[in-house]
Amino acid sequence: MVYTVKTGSFVQDSRGRWYACLVVDTPESTKTTEGKNAVGIDLGLKDFAALSNGEKIEAQRTYRQYQQKLGIAQRAKQKQRTRAIHAKIKNIRSDFLHKLSRQLV
Repeated sequence: MVYTVKTGSFVQDSRGRWYACLVVDTPESTKTTEGKNAVGIDLGLKDFAALSNGEKIEAQRTYRQYQQKLGIAQRAKQKQRTRAIHAKIKNIRSDFLHKLSRQLV
C-alpha cells in the first residue's frame, strides 16, 4: 500500500516535547463503512452523551483521579510535576474522545 503525505506540522506540548503531525491520504481499499444508521447525540453534564438509540455513555472523572496529586504538586510549587499531571489528564481525555468517536463512526 502506498500512503501519500498531504501536509504536516510540528507541535510543542506544555511539557516542552515536540511532535510531528502528518495528514496522510489512505487508499480507498482501507476505508470501511460498517454502519449506515444515523444516530443523534445529546451531550450532557450527568452523562457524557446520550444517543438517540437509547445508549448512554458515562462521563469520565479523570480529573478526580489526579486531583489530590495535582493539589500537592501545586502547593509544593513543583511546576514540572504539575505540567506532567495536566498533560496526563489531557492525554487520557483525548484518548477517550478518540476511541468514542471511532466507535460512533
